[in-house]
Amino acid sequence: MNIENSLMNTLQKLVDEYPKDLIAVQRQDIPRIAFNLSLALERSSPKTLSELEICDIGGGVGLFSLGCAACGLKRTVLVDDFNDSVNHRFGASILDIHRSHGVEIVSRDVIARGISDIPGRFDIITSFDSMEHWHHSPKRLFHQIVEKLKPGGGDSWRA
Repeated sequence: MNIENSLMNTLQKLVDEYPKDLIAVQRQDIPRIAFNLSLALERSSPKTLSELEICDIGGGVGLFSLGCAACGLKRTVLVDDFNDSVNHRFGASILDIHRSHGVEIVSRDVIARGISDIPGRFDIITSFDSMEHWHHSPKRLFHQIVEKLKPGGGDSWRA
């Protein structure tokens, strides 16, 4: 079984942990999330999953960071302002799913506050479908992202 199929199976199980009103939406997103996960994880070789530390910026209540944690990554950090309608509808408890799998939650406006004060460095830093929601220049954040990457982090993307 290739990595993407294995990820899809893991994500299928995780979707069932969401509130009933969100299961259908999350289920539809499984192929995209599995693809994004496979990209991130395949590029991280030769490290094993249990050695990897990832920071996902703007992932909200979606499956990406949850999938990373469920796959056994050493550390998964999710940074978002959690100011979307789904957060207002379900409240802070919607993130209990993520916390139960070990995802570290950092609630903030990432453009205003950045990530420099988050402890540690990361092998992978991702951001999917969030930049269009940023209302100010991300230049400072991008500099912080480069500083928060471990040596060699991002090298495979420059090839």
